[in-house]
Amino acid sequence: MPHFEEILTGNPSHEGWPYSEAVRAGDFIFVAGVAAEDEETGQIIGNTIGEQTSKTFDRIAGILRHADADLRDICRVSAHLNNIEDFDEFSAMYATIFHWTPKPTRITRGSALAPGLLLEVECTVYKPR
Repeated sequence: MPHFEEILTGNPSHEGWPYSEAVRAGDFIFVAGVAAEDEETGQIIGNTIGEQTSKTFDRIAGILRHADADLRDICRVSAHLNNIEDFDEFSAMYATIFHWTPKPTRITRGSALAPGLLLEVECTVYKPR
């Protein structure tokens, strides 16, 4: 029996995928890769890295609400950019989202993503029970 529990969000576009959107392990929550997709249809939202960054973190905030957590509880972000040249624009939008201190630690890397996706983000959250 696993020592972690799935956080159920009811996201219909995630049904049937072979992984959990998020799991809680003790006081930590691990959020799988999230992109700027409509939760009902799975369609990509936003044409710029700024738009997709904003939508991605809106989706992450929605997932975290199901665990009684929010963006302020994120301690680690791993961002995957389809084009590493989008780094500056991504970082500027990231700074508006995480406008408090301390900010989460972060790694940003270039990654090959599905067509139309400019960004995918996974994160670690610390939220004591």
